[in-house]
Amino acid sequence: KQCPQSPVRILSEEQFSCSICLEVFVEPVSTPCGHTFCKACLQGFWNHSKKFICPMCKKAFSRKPELSVNCVLAEIAEQFQGLSTMSSVPEFVNSPQKDDDWGDFAKAGDVPCDACIGRKMKAMKSCLSCPGSFCEAHLRHHKKGKAMGSHKLVEPIHNLEDKMCKTHKRLLDAYCRNEHVCVCKECTGSSHKGHDVVSTEREWKKKTSQLGKKRSELKHLIKEREKKLEEIKQSIKVLKDSSQREVEESWAVYAELQRLLEQSQAELLELITTRQKQAEQQAKDLSSGLEHELNTLRKRSSELDTLAQTQDRVLFLQFLPSLPPPPEPSDWSSVSMNTDLYLSTIRKSVCALVDKFQHEVKRLYGKGEESVYPIFSPCINQDGKNPGALVITAVKHS
Repeated sequence: KQCPQSPVRILSEEQFSCSICLEVFVEPVSTPCGHTFCKACLQGFWNHSKKFICPMCKKAFSRKPELSVNCVLAEIAEQFQGLSTMSSVPEFVNSPQKDDDWGDFAKAGDVPCDACIGRKMKAMKSCLSCPGSFCEAHLRHHKKGKAMGSHKLVEPIHNLEDKMCKTHKRLLDAYCRNEHVCVCKECTGSSHKGHDVVSTEREWKKKTSQLGKKRSELKHLIKEREKKLEEIKQSIKVLKDSSQREVEESWAVYAELQRLLEQSQAELLELITTRQKQAEQQAKDLSSGLEHELNTLRKRSSELDTLAQTQDRVLFLQFLPSLPPPPEPSDWSSVSMNTDLYLSTIRKSVCALVDKFQHEVKRLYGKGEESVYPIFSPCINQDGKNPGALVITAVKHS
C-alpha cells in the first residue's frame, strides 16, 4: 500500500514550480493570461524571443506586460523552499537540472525546446494543444498540470506554429485541391466543405511523382543540349584543324610563286582568316545561346532537386505552387556547324596556274631571241567566286 503524498510534494508539483527553470519560484510574476513564472526566467525567455508570448499557452501580447512580483506568493515560495530543503522525499531531491534529466542539447536538424532559454535542449514531443515543443524536463512539467492531461502530444515537429491552422489552432494535416492550400480537419467541415480534400501524405506523394517526371524531362533536355554543345565544341576544333591545314597547304603551293604571288597569297590568307572567324563567331553565338539555356535549365533542375529533397510535407506543398513555370525549350535538333571553308577550289586553281606557269616558262624560254615575261595579277571573277585566282598576261620584249 502506497503512502499518501506529503503536502510539500503536492505543493511543489502543482503550485510552486516555475515551468521554465523547473525550480521553486524566485520573485514570482504572472502574465496577463494567468500563468506564473520566475521574474528572471520570464524576462530571459522574452529576451530570446521575437515577440512577447506566454511560455505556457503561447498567447501573444501586443507589448511587453508590466511585471510585478507577487509578494505573498514569493513569501510562501521562500518558506516552501526552506521546507523542501529539509524534506527527504527522493523525487524532490533529484534536481531536474542534472544532465540526465534534461536530455541532450538541440543540434542542427533537431527540434529545439520552446520553453528553454539560452541554449535550447532537444525537444522530445510537440504539443498540438499549446502549441509548442518541449524537452524531457519541460515535458514532465507539462504533464503535471491537470489541464494538460488532455493535450495531444506527437513526435517533435519543426516550425510547429507555421503548421497549425490559424483559425482552429489544429494541425494542418489535409490539402484542399480546389484552393491549393493546407487545411485542418475543422476546415474540411466549414470553409472547405464540399471541396476535394485529401491527406497531406497523399497529395505529397502525388506532387512528388509529378515533380519526378518534370525532373526527368529537364534532365533529358540537359543531356541533349550537353551533347549538342559537345558537338559544336568538336566542330570548332575540326574547324581550327581544317583552317590550319588549309594555311599549310596554301603556303606549300605558293612557295614556288612566292616572289610573284605575294599579293594573291595575302588575299587568300585574309580570306581564310575571315571565314574562320565568321565560322567561329557563329559557333560561339550558338554556344552562348545553348549555354544560357543550359544554365536556365540547370538552375530550374537544382530548384526542383532541392524541393524534391524536402521531407517537410507542408513546406513542400506551400512552396511548390510559387515556383515559376519552366522556360520553353528551344529546338536544337537542326543546329549544326559547317566546317567546310570552300577553299579547295582556290587551291586547285593556284596549282593549275603553277603548272601552267611552269609549262609556259619552258615553252617560252625555248624560243631563242625573243623573250616573253609573264606578269601575274590577282583578280576576282565577275560572279564573285574563286577570289585570289591569277591571270597571266604575256608581254613581249625584243
